[in-house]
Amino acid sequence: MVIRWMKRMEDKFNNMYKNQEEMKKNQEEMKNDITAIKNSIESINSRLEEAEDHISELEDKVGKNTQAEHLLEKKIKKQEESLRELWDNMKRNNIRIIGVPEGEETEQGMENLFEEIMTESFPDIGKEILT
Repeated sequence: MVIRWMKRMEDKFNNMYKNQEEMKKNQEEMKNDITAIKNSIESINSRLEEAEDHISELEDKVGKNTQAEHLLEKKIKKQEESLRELWDNMKRNNIRIIGVPEGEETEQGMENLFEEIMTESFPDIGKEILT
């Protein structure tokens, strides 16, 4: 009976030893899995940081482009105003006088040409201006 009991105890110890070895093996596998998960998390965090840096750089570029675009819009508006002013000035200075050949005003002068037209068209007024 004692021998049987000892045999059972030996079997139980052997089972316990096998269980312990299996638990150690499982624990080692778990450690390896945890290490792999940590590495994956570190890799993901690293890529996330790179993506955030890249996004930040792109946002900075967009801000710079927006400022440059704003300056260009201001320049365009200023140039349009300047062009409009030039065009308006050209229209005002381009007066056509019917019956006077092109270039006559530069040869005679505007005042002389005006007096000549006035005296021809309105002889009475022309005499009063001259006197």
